[in-house]
Amino acid sequence: MTLRTLLTAATLVGAIALPVALGAPAIAAGAGQCLYVNQITSTKADGMRTVYAWTGRHDAWRIDLAADCAPLADGGGKIVLAPRGSGSICGAQDFDLSVVAAGGSQRCFVKGMTRLTPDEASRIPASAQP
Repeated sequence: MTLRTLLTAATLVGAIALPVALGAPAIAAGAGQCLYVNQITSTKADGMRTVYAWTGRHDAWRIDLAADCAPLADGGGKIVLAPRGSGSICGAQDFDLSVVAAGGSQRCFVKGMTRLTPDEASRIPASAQP
């Protein structure tokens, strides 16, 4: 193997490994599938690290948070998804999530989001249904 081939291979491995090592946020399941903020009909928390968003009768998305978001613990407050651009959310990097409660607003850091299959959506706990 030549030095050039080894350097090219090392560069490719680094390009693949770096996002994993940095804990890059997960993107929505299925390339090209996006959640549009203006189509959200309901949001509800399931504990302090999971939020569900619905964009219709059966379309559900799970939003995973990087750390506990205390205002979600008691189910109080309004969940706000604020896009960082055009209104479409195709991955965790595309929006901010905050909870507005009586004491003010708290931002909760998003780790990833996943569009759920109808079967997965049917298994969302009743307490987290809209």
